[in-house]
Amino acid sequence: MLLPYTDGIVEAADAQDTMFGVERLRDLLEERIWTAARELVERVFAEVGSFSGLSTPRDDQAVVAVVRQGRPGQSGPSDGSRSATFLSRMRSASHLPRITANSDPELRA
Repeated sequence: MLLPYTDGIVEAADAQDTMFGVERLRDLLEERIWTAARELVERVFAEVGSFSGLSTPRDDQAVVAVVRQGRPGQSGPSDGSRSATFLSRMRSASHLPRITANSDPELRA
């Protein structure tokens, strides 16, 4: 799994100005084995939004997830290729133009 993100994710703050933080994000990633990028990205945005209590973030938030299909040690598809799912999403802060980008192609190597 690869999960690059902007500082708006970990610096999202609640009403007491406590930041979401890297630890909460790490806990979310370690919660289980993620098998789909879409599910992981949607869960990150849901958790950050629920934590902050804001419908529009104070800072831009972007997450890109790449999740390899199958568990470590498993062989790939019968044709010998490996696959992964990819999804990127961005939410803009209220003072910036609203941008949302989603893509979910299957990657083959």
